Amino acid sequence: MHTLPRRSSAAHSLLRTRLAPVLGALLAAAAAAGPAAAQQEAESSVVPVSGQVVDRSTGQPLPGAYVELAGTRQETTTDEAGRFTFRRVRPGAHTLVVGLLGYADLERAVTVAAGQPALSLALALEPDPVVLEGLTVNLNVLEQRRNRVAVASRAYDRTQIRRSSATNMQAFVRGPAGVPAVGCRTSFADSCVYSRGRLQPVAVYLDEMPIYSLEHLSAIQPDEVERVEVYQNGRQVRVYTSWFMEQVARGKRWVDPVFVR
Repeated sequence: MHTLPRRSSAAHSLLRTRLAPVLGALLAAAAAAGPAAAQQEAESSVVPVSGQVVDRSTGQPLPGAYVELAGTRQETTTDEAGRFTFRRVRPGAHTLVVGLLGYADLERAVTVAAGQPALSLALALEPDPVVLEGLTVNLNVLEQRRNRVAVASRAYDRTQIRRSSATNMQAFVRGPAGVPAVGCRTSFADSCVYSRGRLQPVAVYLDEMPIYSLEHLSAIQPDEVERVEVYQNGRQVRVYTSWFMEQVARGKRWVDPVFVR
C-alpha cells in the first residue's frame, strides 16, 4: 500500500531532474526574448517625419531654417532645398518649431499615428519685411566693412556654418574656419596664432563685444550664428548671432569699425 507513493515520488524526482536543464533553457530564452521583443516593437513604432520649409509669399525653399521637435532632443536645419527629416519619431502628439532670421517663428501641431509608414509636411514661414530688408542692408554693410580692412580676411554665412560638422562655434573656428590657434597667456587672450613669424594673440568678438577667449565660443551652437569673420589668419575672429543681426536689422544695435593691428 505504501510502495506506490514512494515510487510516484521517485518518478517525480527523476522527472524534475531530467527536465530542469530544459526548463532552465526555456526560461532563459523567454527572459532574453522579452526585452528583444519589446525593443523590436519600439523600433517598429517609430515613424520618419520629413518636410520642406518655404517662403509663404514666394514659395521658394528656405535653406538653413532651424527645425525642432519640441520636448525632445531632435533638432536640425533645412538643406539647400529647404528639406529636413527626423527619422525616429514616436507616435503621439508633437509640436514642430521652425525659425529663420527674417521670418516669423512657426509652431505646428503634428500627430504621428502608430504604424503609418511616414509623415511628410509642408511648412510655410511668413516673411518679416522689416527684418529681411534690414538684414540684407546690414550684411552688405558687413561685407563692405570687411573689404575695407587692409589685411587678408574671409567670411562664413549661416548656411556654411550650419552645414559644418562642428558641434559648437569654438570647434567651427578651429576647424572649418581654419584658425590654427594654440594655447597662450596674454593680458587679454588665452589663444594665439603664428603671424609674421611669431605668436600673436587672437582677439575674439561675439556680437561686437570682446570676450577674450575662444573657449567661450564652445557655449554657442552653430544654429545660433548668422555670420563669422576671420581676419589675418585668425588674429581677429568676429562671431554674429542671429539674435544680434535681427537687432541690427531693427535698428536696435549697430556694427563697429574693424581694426586689426
